[in-house]
Amino acid sequence: MENLDYDALRLIGKILGDTFEDNILVHISQTEYVVYSFPASAEIPSCYGYIVDRTPEYLEKKGVLKILLRNQYAVKDFRQSTIPQYQRPMIEFLAEQAGIGYKNFTKKTRDFSHYSFYAPALKNIAVSAARGLCFVVVNRKRAMKWMDDLKLKERQRVSFPEERPYWYEMGQLHFRLADGSTDQLDFSKAPISRKIFEAFWSLWVTDNKGEYTAEEIVKKYKEIHRETFEASKVGERVSNARTTIVNRKVTIRDRVVWEYNKTSNKWIFKLS
Repeated sequence: MENLDYDALRLIGKILGDTFEDNILVHISQTEYVVYSFPASAEIPSCYGYIVDRTPEYLEKKGVLKILLRNQYAVKDFRQSTIPQYQRPMIEFLAEQAGIGYKNFTKKTRDFSHYSFYAPALKNIAVSAARGLCFVVVNRKRAMKWMDDLKLKERQRVSFPEERPYWYEMGQLHFRLADGSTDQLDFSKAPISRKIFEAFWSLWVTDNKGEYTAEEIVKKYKEIHRETFEASKVGERVSNARTTIVNRKVTIRDRVVWEYNKTSNKWIFKLS
């Protein structure tokens, strides 16, 4: 599965898990995978983050969502009397455009005349925190079908050795789950974490011991990547990889043991 698919799958999965609506209005912007919100503007719905630049357009092409507006926050139930006269024509235009997009996508009518629209800076939100901002509508039925089709395709593509419920390929550590589906840890966009993981992975699949000295790890690292680093830096790199990649995946993080044993003075690395 490509990084674009991973990013889109994470984004849509989180949105669907947080609501029961058939057609979901929500903001998305380019940040981490987790949901975030803006305390300074409580009336603005939480935004869901994506990473890859093309993710919204990709999902729109797949028929999963429709981008109604870009670079604008939509706020429902505002009082028109509080809006300066000179701003009203633009707000009315944006409301009309959102309504047209919504109807074309859902085949249903939605009145956006009671919405107001703001650029991030006007709501005390740093523009950097709203990079790639889109106001979108997600169709639950189409989204669920796309997710199911993508997961089926992934199960068919990834070939797991019979003796292992996991496999590593192209920066992706795949795990087979109890229901037959798969989930992944994605090291592909984190080169430093990927390199240290690949050193541990290479040792693990070679001997299956699961205990290695820092010197053994550095030696394997140099052998694989044709570069080296100090053994004292192993802990820092492992900690970063666990924090930013492994620990974020609640469904599979317990299947990765990756820690330092002070008693044996060795690193423990085991997959299950």
